[in-house]
Amino acid sequence: MQRRSTPSKSPAIRLLMAVGIVASGGLLTYGGLDYFGLLNASQTAPRNSRAGMVKVPRSQRALTALAKVTREDVHNLQLGDESYFWMSAERVAAHPEWITNPADIVGRVMARNKSEQLVFTEKDFLPEGSRTGLSGGVPEGKQGFFLDASKIPGLDLLKMGDRFDLLASLPDEAQKQQQGEYGLLAGGIKVRGGKPIPLSGVRLLVQNAEMIAVTRGRQMTTQGVTELPETARSGSTQITIAIDPGEVVPLTQALAADRAIHCVARSGQNDADATSNSSIQLSGMIAFPATSRPIKAFSRITADDLADSDTGELRTYYFPKENVRDEWIMTVNDLIGRVVARDVSAGFIFSKDDFLPESAVIRDVKAFARIVADDLVDARQAKEYVGRVAARDFNAGFIFSENDLLPKSAVIRDVKAFSRIVADDLVDARQAKEYIGRVAARDLAQGAPLKDTDLLPPDAAAGIAGGTPTDRVAISIDLETVHGVGDLNRGDQFDLLASRLVKPGEELAKLGTDVKVSGSPIASSKLMDQARNTVLAREALVVDIGEKTATIAVLPSDVPGITKAITLKASIFALLRSGQPGSESHALESDPDTAGNVTIVEEIVGGKRTVRVFAGSKKSK
Repeated sequence: MQRRSTPSKSPAIRLLMAVGIVASGGLLTYGGLDYFGLLNASQTAPRNSRAGMVKVPRSQRALTALAKVTREDVHNLQLGDESYFWMSAERVAAHPEWITNPADIVGRVMARNKSEQLVFTEKDFLPEGSRTGLSGGVPEGKQGFFLDASKIPGLDLLKMGDRFDLLASLPDEAQKQQQGEYGLLAGGIKVRGGKPIPLSGVRLLVQNAEMIAVTRGRQMTTQGVTELPETARSGSTQITIAIDPGEVVPLTQALAADRAIHCVARSGQNDADATSNSSIQLSGMIAFPATSRPIKAFSRITADDLADSDTGELRTYYFPKENVRDEWIMTVNDLIGRVVARDVSAGFIFSKDDFLPESAVIRDVKAFARIVADDLVDARQAKEYVGRVAARDFNAGFIFSENDLLPKSAVIRDVKAFSRIVADDLVDARQAKEYIGRVAARDLAQGAPLKDTDLLPPDAAAGIAGGTPTDRVAISIDLETVHGVGDLNRGDQFDLLASRLVKPGEELAKLGTDVKVSGSPIASSKLMDQARNTVLAREALVVDIGEKTATIAVLPSDVPGITKAITLKASIFALLRSGQPGSESHALESDPDTAGNVTIVEEIVGGKRTVRVFAGSKKSK
């Protein structure tokens, strides 16, 4: 079999292959030399001498605020020492603010944006230890507040570090409710959160706030909303600002109430303007606490009376020294718990004369009521009055004295005559224990001080038996039978007098028609119709009295006359004796019995009967 022969390659192809092999080898050789730095060493021009020069770190790329600086941000491995500015020692010494040590830069958090190829200063960074992100941008002593940019027009145009104030217009009804306050009329400056409060219908919500950043979606900038990328121009824009802690509540309330809030940017040309001028305005002035709302008279001051309703902070007024009164109270501790002596309005500055003393009452106290701690301004300082009993009605604000209270031996409720006294009847049973168990000799009115003369002997029994003297007996009579007895009280002494109409003529007519009246003319007149008064009892005593009957104590010898008069339906009267000490007793006397001097003689002459009546003694003929 004949073998097929392989055609040989053309010279052109062989030439191309040779050139490719040589080129590949050259490239490999160049890469190796470049990798090991041999090629650069041989081709780089000789460096300038750096003797006596100082290297100063510079930013290798643009840096953003609130981000941490890395090693690559200040040192380029490709450039090596060329990553730094090399400057003369004299120039560096002229700028002590420049940071020359890279270790003082790496790891720090940027306080603002920084372009590339710029040296670093301490102002470029947040304080050491600051966190990255929005929280790191909030200055010490401030709080970060997040809000929708649409709520406050123009706020999103500010850059990080810009200072501004926020003001809100008050509702119409709130402006109408504003009234003059004593603190303002006295020349004070109303302050909230350490800042003066305007007196117009505008309220200063935030003062000397600081812009931190603007975010939309996942994009953030510290250079205002106009610096957001085109891809992040749509969506909700959120703003982060730094404000004082005391401003968080009023700003939140204003946003929730949908009030119109205005942003007032401060000048950025003077760093001194970055600090609040309120401290300058209030410098040298003296602060005084004041009421945040009206307080009624005799009310105890609470923390809510002094706290601002919006922020909860103390309502404060600042006064120049020349407007301060010596009697004004400066500390809250001297106000809380005190009781005001009269109505006070909002914004009132207190002095000592505006409060009730410790022994005054803060509410009305009824007569014969026992005083408790809650009735007094300060029960600890006036403890001697706790438990005492008022002698009369007292209105709130009254200041007690010893004469306004019942003595400790007085009774605090009515005590019926001949009832036994118990501890609850007395103002102070411990101080008047000798009266406990004794029996009252008469009715004792509420508030009456007890004396031995008001009581029966210590061994006396209670009730009617105890109220009946030993030499007397008790008899029950109908109130309608005895005139005036129903108006008497237990223990009263009185006399009983009966009045009866006597008709001698009617009695003589019963003797017959042949009756001749003899004697003197005066004696004859005494036989005419007349009323006769008879004393039934003297110094009778009311033992008990009810709705229909009364029990009285009389001498045993008086009982027949009383019962006889009642039976004969005579008119009986009760005559009250004086109860004043030392009064003289005038004894009543009964009318004389004219019928006892009448002599009746019956004569029969010649069968004729004659009755002779003599008004006096019979004379012999």
